[in-house]
Amino acid sequence: MIKNMKKLFLLLSLCTSFILYAQEDSEVSIQSNMIKPIPYAKVYFEGKDYYKNTDKKGRLKLKKDEKISKISATGFEDFFTSENQKEYVLKSKEINIQIAAVPKNNQQITIGRTDKKSTRYVYTSSKYLSWAEYIPFNKSYPEVAFIKSVKFLTSSTRGKNKPIILKFYRNDNGKPGELYGSMEYIVECKPGNRIYEVDIEESRLILPKDGLYIGFDWINIPSNLRKVDFTKYANGNKMDEKLKTIDEIVEPALLYETTDNEINYYHLTSRGWTRPNAIGKPLKISFEMIISD
Repeated sequence: MIKNMKKLFLLLSLCTSFILYAQEDSEVSIQSNMIKPIPYAKVYFEGKDYYKNTDKKGRLKLKKDEKISKISATGFEDFFTSENQKEYVLKSKEINIQIAAVPKNNQQITIGRTDKKSTRYVYTSSKYLSWAEYIPFNKSYPEVAFIKSVKFLTSSTRGKNKPIILKFYRNDNGKPGELYGSMEYIVECKPGNRIYEVDIEESRLILPKDGLYIGFDWINIPSNLRKVDFTKYANGNKMDEKLKTIDEIVEPALLYETTDNEINYYHLTSRGWTRPNAIGKPLKISFEMIISD
């Protein structure tokens, strides 16, 4: 009788422990089929309108109500799942390397501008973590225009570096399409207002005749998040009232400017790439792109 009671008590303890474990936050690891961690992979969740990123070591802490539905990372095939696991392994994509001509560098043209004196910065919430802006091809550019570098200005609070990802997308009938090139460029942004220049020359990317989209991915990791209280800024107009719904932003912020042109940028949402409705003048991220022949 006593022996049976001990067995029953042990069984109940194990069941209780299992239930508590299932209800607690957990951690997952995401790595490549080469057994290397995948930093800043995107992890999507069932029934959620946001994604999170893994850290530098390919790890991610999950809340008890977050059920992974898809994992994506540049250079890897998308991974779809219906249940949470402790470890995921993503398969590398086959890359078709195209040999481009060698740049002559006889002519250089700067597209856009950055102004360090400006204090206008665009932040993002955890729902809108990707921004892509259209870059048209101009007849004044070289016939074969290589992208040499991209320069942009960021701002963030004190603390750890705030990484952000620069990438390019093909123009797919007026919307961002597939990744252009085989790389993304991770920039570790230091606290304060700083200008960063990303060297693209070795990638041999050519500005297509139908243009392309330059994109920024904010990285949703704990060290990039900052609590804010926008309610004190709301003064009754539509733009300010929207701020009341945001209580956490993802750093770093990017310099932006207003434009009189038509909106030519998109946010990536759970419904795909979506053109936002502008309240007031449309915005555009300030950057400089240098091209050469």
